[in-house]
Amino acid sequence: MKNLDFLVIGAQKAGTTSLFEYVRHHPGLHLPSEKEVSYFNLESRVARGWEWYLDWVFADAPRDRPWGTFSTFYMDAAVGREDTVPRRIREAAPDVKLIAIVRDPVERAISHHRMSVMKRLEGRSFEQAIDELLEDGALTEARLGPTEANSYITRGEYGRAIGNFLEVFPREQVLVIFAEDLDRDPAAVLREIFSFVGVDAEFVPPNVGERYRRAGEQRRIASLCTGGASGWRPARPCGEHGSACPRAYGVRSTGACASSATESSSGTRASAARPQRPKSTPPSSHASRTTFAPTWTGCGS
Repeated sequence: MKNLDFLVIGAQKAGTTSLFEYVRHHPGLHLPSEKEVSYFNLESRVARGWEWYLDWVFADAPRDRPWGTFSTFYMDAAVGREDTVPRRIREAAPDVKLIAIVRDPVERAISHHRMSVMKRLEGRSFEQAIDELLEDGALTEARLGPTEANSYITRGEYGRAIGNFLEVFPREQVLVIFAEDLDRDPAAVLREIFSFVGVDAEFVPPNVGERYRRAGEQRRIASLCTGGASGWRPARPCGEHGSACPRAYGVRSTGACASSATESSSGTRASAARPQRPKSTPPSSHASRTTFAPTWTGCGS
């Protein structure tokens, strides 16, 4: 049985939609036409089995091309459920290549908050929301049960999430890229991704450089993040293809956070009792709080 070849695991509000729209144009790859076709974080789908999922998503897909999917929920789940989602992925597709795209966690949080406000899921100002999320127990609650309105900080805990993937996957199977690089030189980032996946790295999608669903936030919030919003980047990942290095991301060598939890509300909404098969047609001022300084290992306790 042919298996999944690569998987983009997040992060949310980090450019995954633009990346999806670029990658799906590669003639040597096959992706479903919908970006978010999650499996590993949804108990209702896991209960149906991995073969059911592959048949649901890739029934008409060519067998001679690498298959890939995107889901920003996988990094979310890895923050709160420790290794549940990474281990499920490892068991189902042990050779799959994982790609994570990460963004300045403060800018990501601001963009996330704006989206929640637009969806009428959030009535607090950004400052008020962050203040409340830094109260005792709030971060732990958000890690175990993330919602759109309580995960502004935790979805930026990249070290916590990526660390749990590195507990079960070798580093050479994990590639970490930066949203800032995708903005500045998308063709170079795509070459790195295509090389990592094993297809023609010189292919340039016709839509490269176009933005998809990108919020208009351009402000830099230097007082919220050490080094300012443009100085958040850790040491460049090491290893072949720039794969993730635990030291570069402040990842502990053993367990990372709280234990398993039930499905997130956002993930549950994505699930349906009778999900429809994804189409497979080809593509034709927030400066008052200085204690919010996300790090790669996550903030707070």
